[in-house]
Amino acid sequence: MPSEDVAILTGISWYPNPGYTQLSGPPNDLKIVEEWLLDPKRGAVQPENVYKIETPPVDSRDFDPEIAPPVGQDFDRVFRKLLTSRMKLGAGRVQGRLYLYFSGHGFCHRSLEKPAEAALYCANASREMYEHIFGTHYARVAVGWALFAEVVLIMDCCRDSEVSRVPMPRPYRDTPDDGLAAEVKFLSIYAVPKGAKAQERPIEERNGNVHGLLTHVLLKLLDELPPADGVQISATQLKNHILESWPAICGPEAAPRPDIYLPSAGEVYFPSANQGSPFEFRCVSPLQQASTLSLVDGTFQIIANFSLDQSGPDVVHEAGPIISYERLANTLKLRMKPGLYQYRVDLPAKQDTFKVDGSNGYVEL
Repeated sequence: MPSEDVAILTGISWYPNPGYTQLSGPPNDLKIVEEWLLDPKRGAVQPENVYKIETPPVDSRDFDPEIAPPVGQDFDRVFRKLLTSRMKLGAGRVQGRLYLYFSGHGFCHRSLEKPAEAALYCANASREMYEHIFGTHYARVAVGWALFAEVVLIMDCCRDSEVSRVPMPRPYRDTPDDGLAAEVKFLSIYAVPKGAKAQERPIEERNGNVHGLLTHVLLKLLDELPPADGVQISATQLKNHILESWPAICGPEAAPRPDIYLPSAGEVYFPSANQGSPFEFRCVSPLQQASTLSLVDGTFQIIANFSLDQSGPDVVHEAGPIISYERLANTLKLRMKPGLYQYRVDLPAKQDTFKVDGSNGYVEL
């Protein structure tokens, strides 16, 4: 049966008015998010259920800055049509998942009473008129109206906290009086904590293309993490690994860790590609004949033996944490479950611990 999941993807990279820098990441972010969503083994969303609101191509940007697209009405139009169609389903609408994804410049409410929210600046935002799309508000409407069984909000944008700017909700009426919203699961993921600035940068493993750090790390871990239950990745598992792996993947100069709010009505699950995180062993010194590299897990069980000079067979524990391996010249490339391990080389004798955390780590032998 085709998935009933729906995704609305918004990416704004061109801000023609003074006071806003141009961004390179949003179009690349939308591309890889859309690829993940459409992949039958990952997001499995039907192509007709993916809506994109994005900056137009460079050669068609002959617009008055005051009406430069996308504007707030562009998003609202898509959302209202979706709301209307879902409400016609009655109680049967509470199934499937809604993805709301935003990439661009953003801000949030300064009040301490409003911690978990953010808005995306529209392309026509200016110093005088801060046109925006209040992403959190739309997610709250989707939850309150119980348009789907699950709502996933991802906002890869800054959360600047300014005295003179307050995210403004659209005038949607009160939620339906049918009590369905109580069971809706709502997961919200913000690129940075309140008041912090998100980052974009070239990502080597994505062909050097510029991406928002949240988008890169989120999709990377969805592809690499092993399923906790053998089948799927839970939102809790995903959150824990994002927060733990953030410094290792993004480096010491990265933005603060993301702000992630788990559902209160139950767990949300994602399909696992189970590719494993990368780690390499590089032979940079001459090795004695028949030298063996042994890998040991946290319970001190040997999970693999590799013949470094390839004079003997490699033995890998089938049920162990090694997903795959490949030999390239003097390099052994592994894909493994994240964790802390130990390696041992017998000739010459050497051993130490190593951590697999998604950071493309390596050991030189």
